[in-house]
Amino acid sequence: MGLTFAQSAVAAVPHGELTLNYRCVYPMIGAQDLKVNVKVDGIPDTVKTNTTVAPLSVKTTDIVSGDTTTGLFAMDAKSLEGSAVAEVNGVFPDGHTEDMPTNVTIPKVTVPDTGDFPLTADGTTPRAINSGTAKGWGRVNVGNLKLHVAPKNAAGELTALGEFDVQCYQKPGQDNQIAAVYVQEGSETGGDAPNVKWDRPTAPEPKADDHTPVDGKLSGLTFSCKFPIIKPQGLKVDASLPYPEDIHANTLTPQMKVSSDAEVNAYTVNAMQTVIDPPAASLEGYAIATANLWAPEIQNGQTPLAAKLKLPIAKLPVPESGTLPIKGLLGTAPPLVFSKAGEGKMGVQRLDLYIVLRDANGDPHPDLNPGGKPFQVPCTLDGPAAPPGQNNIIHTFKITDVTSPAEDKTPPTVPGTPTVADITGTTANATWGASKDEDGGSGLKGYNVFLNGTKFGDTVTDPKVALTGLEAGKHYKLEVSAIDNKGNESAKSAVEFDTPAPPQKPGAVTGLEVTSTTFDSVSLKWNAATNADKYVVKYGDKTVEVPSGTTTTITGLSPETKYTFAVNGVNAQGSGDAATVDATTPAKPIDKPGELKGLTVVGTTFDSVTVKWDQTAGAAKYKIAWDGGSAETADTTYTIKGLNANTAYKVTVTPNNTAGDGTAASVDAKTQAKPDTTKPSVPGDVKGTATGDSVALTWSASKDEDGGSGLAGYYVYQNGTKLPGLVTGTSKTISGLAAGKYTFTVSAADKAGNESDQSAGTDVTVETPPAGGSTTYALTGTSAIKSINGTIPLTGSVTSTVTDGKVSADLTLGGSAGKFSLFGFLPGTVDVAYVPQGKTTGTLAGTALSTETKTVVKLSSIKIFGLEIAGGTTCQTATPATVPLKSSNFGPNGGDLSGTFTLPALQGCGFLNPLVSALAAGPGNTVTLKAVKK
Repeated sequence: MGLTFAQSAVAAVPHGELTLNYRCVYPMIGAQDLKVNVKVDGIPDTVKTNTTVAPLSVKTTDIVSGDTTTGLFAMDAKSLEGSAVAEVNGVFPDGHTEDMPTNVTIPKVTVPDTGDFPLTADGTTPRAINSGTAKGWGRVNVGNLKLHVAPKNAAGELTALGEFDVQCYQKPGQDNQIAAVYVQEGSETGGDAPNVKWDRPTAPEPKADDHTPVDGKLSGLTFSCKFPIIKPQGLKVDASLPYPEDIHANTLTPQMKVSSDAEVNAYTVNAMQTVIDPPAASLEGYAIATANLWAPEIQNGQTPLAAKLKLPIAKLPVPESGTLPIKGLLGTAPPLVFSKAGEGKMGVQRLDLYIVLRDANGDPHPDLNPGGKPFQVPCTLDGPAAPPGQNNIIHTFKITDVTSPAEDKTPPTVPGTPTVADITGTTANATWGASKDEDGGSGLKGYNVFLNGTKFGDTVTDPKVALTGLEAGKHYKLEVSAIDNKGNESAKSAVEFDTPAPPQKPGAVTGLEVTSTTFDSVSLKWNAATNADKYVVKYGDKTVEVPSGTTTTITGLSPETKYTFAVNGVNAQGSGDAATVDATTPAKPIDKPGELKGLTVVGTTFDSVTVKWDQTAGAAKYKIAWDGGSAETADTTYTIKGLNANTAYKVTVTPNNTAGDGTAASVDAKTQAKPDTTKPSVPGDVKGTATGDSVALTWSASKDEDGGSGLAGYYVYQNGTKLPGLVTGTSKTISGLAAGKYTFTVSAADKAGNESDQSAGTDVTVETPPAGGSTTYALTGTSAIKSINGTIPLTGSVTSTVTDGKVSADLTLGGSAGKFSLFGFLPGTVDVAYVPQGKTTGTLAGTALSTETKTVVKLSSIKIFGLEIAGGTTCQTATPATVPLKSSNFGPNGGDLSGTFTLPALQGCGFLNPLVSALAAGPGNTVTLKAVKK
């Protein structure tokens, strides 16, 4: 690549990137195409005079042609790596030039069987350059390339050609300027950039060899093939290869075309029909034939080049018995170019079959060909089914040069500096960079190896040697020289190394430390102990072996426990000194809680929702979330307050502890409608009309507010006391009133229980009935005799006359039977009759009635357990009992009366009279009556 700062008018000029096509001359396979994209980073557009430009980064992306791939495949190359040198040239306005050969590294790349493949390489220009003293245009051009490549086979070993150089020439007619740079004295610009071509040599193209091919044949060559399942079987092959017997050096040979016929023996065919299931109905696939090629330029001594040819196998029917002929196998290899005179030959070395067996339905065999992939059958000439000593050379040829070479007196190049690795007390492995013999030389024979000045073993052909028989703890100088087939020997390259001292016990472990702890593990690291093959960690009564490395993690420990760890190195000679360190495991972290269950709504109000749930294992608290809020609690119930009335909410409860959240649960809830707390309006226009002992009231209706619970009715108050019952209309009649003045008020009540204020009162007077009139009332009630714990039902009547508030009445009470419990547990019955003595007298003021009645109490029969113990017509109180009766609600229609009296002593009750009188007589007895006007 180069900088020329001359002037020439140009259109679009590349700047930093360019794609070029090359012809690259390979050994054996001749000139091949290569496309290269070159990128140079950091080329400035302008630069001041006398300015140093730092080295530039160069990257190439190469496309290797399919023909090259075919040639590399034929050479058994599966990978390629190496380096390249790119010509870079800079030309400056002051006339000076800069040659900058740029080395780039080609990393290892896989070589496919066919088709193009890419190579990438990176490097930098070798040094900084100066822009010079004159202003004007300069340029950078890219020239030819030189590759140094190392093709390797599938085992990672160099092919028989070894490492080699490939000179690549630009194809004619290409613009190879990659950039133009203007050199400034000030801030001026240079106008249009020039585009100048750098003329470089073009590739020599070898002419075709003019010798007539001669047919080389092999008949009845038998390979030993390892088919699946069955023992190795023979495969007969007839092969033909037309190729010249005389070839001129540096000419292009004809394409190598190998045609073959093969025959699968009857045993193998029978196995295809009987051993495998389902039987094979057809066979197809391909074969890879390995042909050995010997030629003078093959570097590795007598090791041939393993050339690969692919031979397709068309679909064939598999017979039920007999042999299976495979006809017309044809494989090709690219034309070759031999650069050195001498003898050459070709031999068939190996055959690998890649077979697909199909059943009668055309399906591949499910076990041998899963997914339709072929199975491999390796066939060799040295297997048990191949006869020994077979001739496998199919062609020999002679390479001649039109000029006689001069006698070879030039030694090979000096081997690269050796590298010694894998050093033990008695062995080591050494490698070095391969030497080369000059073009036209006799060829590299190999290398001589010297240890401490004494030749080690025989001449080796590869640039490596295994050193054995060394002494432990000794210093060695290794020297290597290269020798060609004429005996010319190069100078020596050398390296010195020491074998390790005899093995010793490991040194002491140092730097032991704890790197981390968990509740059940401790991680340790330490510095490597000298001579240690492994390490042993001891703690308590346990031992752990660490086979490699200087770190380990001890598991299975107990939480919150202190441990002492001792680590020492171990080898075959024993154990080294241990280092110790203490560590305490932390507490075991708690697990997250489990799943929350049992979430239910247990109560709602118009502004709250109460939820509860089951206790979750491991939960320290609970997080409650709802639309518009959140809270936490340690309980298993929670009341959410401040909610909107009559609104649906989704409540989510999540169990939680310091380890995090458990699995949440959710429940839907809805608040109640907001309660009605507003009173109805106060009733108005209350009016009352008295008729006899009744008052008829009316009033105007009240209203409940919009959205309220609705009007339920009205309460009536008489003299400030609420009368029982809710009135649903706007009127009510109060009866049974005594004469007097009454004040009535009315309140309204709604369905939510709200009661309005009382209305303004209305006064009504109930007139006193005319004097001298009498009224009869029916009486019902009970009398309780305290001392015997008995109750007697009462019925009767009273006819009363009220004059000026004084009452005079005739009382009649019918006899009746009652029950009692003597001493609280002896059941008994008693027949009682009350016989008033004279009139009942008293007073009536309004509804307050107070009377007094004197009556003889008769006990006609007293029984215990059904046995009569006293009674008779004479059994009665010795004196009349005084019974006071009072009522607070007595009116024309009657009322409730009650009183307490003392029962006098009894007489005339039989021989048990003293006992009966003592038991029955006494105070605290009651009478309760209800009077209803007849």
